[in-house]
Amino acid sequence: MASQFKALSDQWRRETLHTSSLTKMITHPSYLRIIGMGQSVLPLLFRELEVRPDHWLVALNATHRRGVNSGNGAISTRPSTRGSIGAGDKVT
Repeated sequence: MASQFKALSDQWRRETLHTSSLTKMITHPSYLRIIGMGQSVLPLLFRELEVRPDHWLVALNATHRRGVNSGNGAISTRPSTRGSIGAGDKVT
């Protein structure tokens, strides 16, 4: 999963490098695929924010607060029924 995340995040950065539109950044196919990876990608997103801060807030919010339809990567609009994740909690 880490290698897939790295490949997608690198592609997203390359292809949105000169984009000033946040909408275009967060609707880029690679960004959406990262969101589609579900809650298991949260540790990778947190690590990425520590190393190379970028526009990951939407992905964090979508991944943490909403359920992800694993069939096609679409984001559900219903709030997650899981509890909140604390700063030191392990995400499984």
